[in-house]
Amino acid sequence: MLETFLRRLARPLAAVALIAGGAGMAVPAPAGAQDAEGQGGQAIEVPELSDAKLESYVVAAIDVTRLIEQWQPRLQSAREAGDTEAFTSLRDQANDQLTTAVEDAEGISIEEYQAITAAARQDRELLDRIRSMMAEVAPQEG
Repeated sequence: MLETFLRRLARPLAAVALIAGGAGMAVPAPAGAQDAEGQGGQAIEVPELSDAKLESYVVAAIDVTRLIEQWQPRLQSAREAGDTEAFTSLRDQANDQLTTAVEDAEGISIEEYQAITAAARQDRELLDRIRSMMAEVAPQEG
């Protein structure tokens, strides 16, 4: 489950903007945000992460996931209808909300959020730490 979650958030703020051509799910990043893997496809190195930093990440990730679930059907409908103007408007609104969700999470920046997502995809120990924290937070979010 968490692996799927992390794949969905590989470019976390942009994951809601679906399908920029073709049948796949494209993820255009909001203005100023870099791909979680940085330039040249090389992973961004994340220094040792405190529990507090990971807790901030988990809180932001839960909010981002909820927003993605809310926006995805609307974006998909606009795309399938061929309504480029509506799709673009919805995508921009969604990206604004996703950006705000991460910015509003205390103790983490957008860049840190993206770096942690990328690192968790490569580091099983980090993934396990996040999974454990999510299990603790998710029931409380209920």
